[in-house]
This record gives sequence, structure tokens and C-alpha cells, in this order.
Amino acid sequence: MTKQMTWLALSALAFGMIGLGCDTKTAGTGGGVVLKGGDHEDEEFGPHGGAIAEWGDKHEFHIEFNVDEDNKQAVVYVLDGDMKPKPIKAAELVLTLTSVKPALVLKLKAVPEASDPKGASTKFVAGHDEFGKEQQYEGSIGGEVEGKVYSGDFHTHIDHEGHDHKKDDKKK
Repeated sequence: MTKQMTWLALSALAFGMIGLGCDTKTAGTGGGVVLKGGDHEDEEFGPHGGAIAEWGDKHEFHIEFNVDEDNKQAVVYVLDGDMKPKPIKAAELVLTLTSVKPALVLKLKAVPEASDPKGASTKFVAGHDEFGKEQQYEGSIGGEVEGKVYSGDFHTHIDHEGHDHKKDDKKK
């Protein structure tokens, strides 16, 4: 029962936090990346090439959002303030995608890496057909670490190499 209440609380927090909190980061799902705002403007993207969400007033955690289109999965990595892997004791995180209508709420299940300590994980995964196509993603990722609830927003950007929007707009 407590697990269900925690999940419901995280879901409600995720919906309520959209648009609030730290500055949004914009990153590619694998291609070129642009970040805006925040304290980490010199970081182009997370170590796996994904968009970054920040957790905590002092940015205790960075949460990296990636998409594996081939396997139709969202893959999220938990990082510390220096963008290094940071294992947390959590069985799941909550991903809320607001870039799709209606908004999609998914549980990201822990998939510990070989280097993660027993009972902790730096990697969380959820599958859905939405992740099987190239698109921009926007939303939030929430979770509970050591009794504290966190949530952070992210936004991805698809890099169209060699694509000049101004040039294409003139053709219309």
C-alpha cells in the first residue's frame, strides 16, 4: 500500500512540477545538443548523449534522459553533481511525458549496471511504442531517494544536420 501511495505521490508531483523548478535543459536523443540556462551551460549533454534534468536545490543529482528507438525504450541514468554515475536505492522512477497527448506516465524500472552496488542502480528503463520513432520529448522525471522526493524537467531536441530552417521557410 505504501508503495502505491509513493507512486501516486510521485505521479502527482511530476504533473504538478511541469514548468517549475530548475531551468530546462535541451538535448538531442543522440545527435547535436543545445543546453540552455542552469549552472552547467558548459556541458553539452549527459555522458550518454541525453537531455539533463536536475534534482534538488543544490543539484544533488542530474538525471539523463535517453531514447533507444530500436528497442522502444526510455533509458534514464542517475548522475551526481559532476555528471558521474550515482547509484540510488530505488526500484523505480516516474517518467511523465507531456510532449504527447494525452500525457504519458510510466514507471522506469531499475536495471542495475554491473558496477552498481547491490540494491542500488544508476540505470532505469521503461518501454513504450512512443519511443520507437524519432521525435522531440518533453516532460519530467521523479523519484524518491533516502526519503526525499525529487522531480526535474527535461526537453530533447532533434538535430537535423544540414537542415536550414530559414532557407526552407522561404520556399513556402
